[in-house]
Amino acid sequence: MSTQQTCHRKPLITIATKNGKQGDNKNYQIPEIDKTTENGCHIFEPVNYTGKVFRDIAQFADNLADYGVEQYDRTLALVMDKTIAQLQQLMNEKQLTSLELVKCYLYRARLYDVDGLNSIIEFNPDIITDAIAADTQREQHGQAGLSLLGIPVGLKDNVATADKLHTATGSAAMLAWEPSRDAFLVQQLRVQGALIFGKLNQGEWANFTDWRAPNGFSNNGGQTYNPYGLYTTWGSSSGSAVAVAADLMPIAIGSETSGSVLAPAFVNGVIGLKSTRGLISRDYVIPLDVAQDSMGIMGQTIDDVATTMTIVAAIDDNDPYGASCCAAAGWNYQAGLTLAARQSLVVGVEADSSETHDNVHGANHTGQAQLSPSPMQQALFDALKKGGVQVKFVAKFNSVFGDHIADNYFKAPNDLLTILPPGFRDSVNDFLKTLGEEAPFANLDEIIAFNEADPTARMVFGHKWLLDSVADTHTREQSNEIHAFREKVSREIFKKFFIEQQISVLATENIYDDLYSPAGYPALTVPFGRRETTDEMNGMPIGISFMGEHLSDGALLTAGKALELGVKGTKYQLQKPNIEARLSYLTSQSSQA
Repeated sequence: MSTQQTCHRKPLITIATKNGKQGDNKNYQIPEIDKTTENGCHIFEPVNYTGKVFRDIAQFADNLADYGVEQYDRTLALVMDKTIAQLQQLMNEKQLTSLELVKCYLYRARLYDVDGLNSIIEFNPDIITDAIAADTQREQHGQAGLSLLGIPVGLKDNVATADKLHTATGSAAMLAWEPSRDAFLVQQLRVQGALIFGKLNQGEWANFTDWRAPNGFSNNGGQTYNPYGLYTTWGSSSGSAVAVAADLMPIAIGSETSGSVLAPAFVNGVIGLKSTRGLISRDYVIPLDVAQDSMGIMGQTIDDVATTMTIVAAIDDNDPYGASCCAAAGWNYQAGLTLAARQSLVVGVEADSSETHDNVHGANHTGQAQLSPSPMQQALFDALKKGGVQVKFVAKFNSVFGDHIADNYFKAPNDLLTILPPGFRDSVNDFLKTLGEEAPFANLDEIIAFNEADPTARMVFGHKWLLDSVADTHTREQSNEIHAFREKVSREIFKKFFIEQQISVLATENIYDDLYSPAGYPALTVPFGRRETTDEMNGMPIGISFMGEHLSDGALLTAGKALELGVKGTKYQLQKPNIEARLSYLTSQSSQA
């Protein structure tokens, strides 16, 4: 099937429509949700909400009719904890087929995701056919160097495909879009034999609809849940993180403007790479703010993320920042995972510091603070050293550049909340204009009017940020000036810090998206056990963030590999979530609603 011509898409129906329910728009009120925390409590979908689409898992009933629990258990035992390369080996040795792999994931999605974790908005209707085609190709020609042949991949709902799937960024308005071609990154995936499993839930419009909407919620997808327990999913690439964490697919694509890959990967216990801006093309990806958007990859192993990165990190003339990444064209990110590569890398581990004075024990009499690593920071240092990289403790960013970087360098009018509304307005309007006759709406004003015509089905939590965006008075030139300032300052901070500390990569417990995002620099998070606290976040997965300068994506993966190896056999090696227990609680809470 060609992916470069428009396929007939079956209109999605909502669960409300299927059940004969209508929203009460006459008495519509924006739901009141306690946004002080999304941890320690169950997040209910609003009662007067009718926009959630029906997940048609029943379309595969005939395909799964002869696939029962015995086949599922056998396949799951065979594929669990396997890397993509190991899955390829199993298929090459005829111990596994792509069809069996796909059926396993569909069966598992039926068990845990549909009416459960809610990470998948829509399943690819052709996934069975595509899996059979991949098996036929392997039978006739072998793997033939296709690193993703027959491997299911999930896509965030803002990544366009020219198949039977919709691309809507979680918004009811964008369901009418009929993409005529694949996004550039999807083209790269398909060339290497990947199977598009489905579209994944996300914070609607990349978490830029209304502050009252919870993380992990979109109008079309409803509420996504963290498989580890009563914890936030963060966002906006919530579905991508949850789907990988729940073993519904080995790899998923996300996107980030400020924290939208790292944060959900962090709390859902998976690896998340936010790439250098423009290194993975944003072509035919519904934007939040083109000046700061980047694509990302989520997986369970560094090897899988590196395999995928080698494929999708391709220079695209349609991405305005692609030309700045030409130096990385053709890089093999798997080659950077060797012991030799790790041994040549210097990683700085952020450490706490003790305020020192002449009368304080441990003072160095220089007026400077002494580094005083916490037990966790020491454990991180030890794990990285065990994994083969050179390690040193370094001061924290906030001890070098002030109490909080964003407050010191990006105060209004140069802060993110000032620049996002005009950036969003201009980016979305430009995107719709480039679609030509494909565009379902001409601009953001028309989308707002569409939403307001049926709020319970299209904007149940409101759309204040859409309203703020069209009302914003910043001109495009003013927006560009602010973005340029933010990029310049953040890059200067990076350069100064990395030179002073003499490191190539920084490892930290923090997510400095307020720094690496405006710089357009890459960042990576790798699981590091679970929280041990006495509050509602006890047991939440912990991630370690790695940051570097322009095109340091490969170095971050090298450092991530060291940590992955170094935590094995320790309490910092994150275990699989108990999804049965999570869903049991979710079901009990929903029944009491």
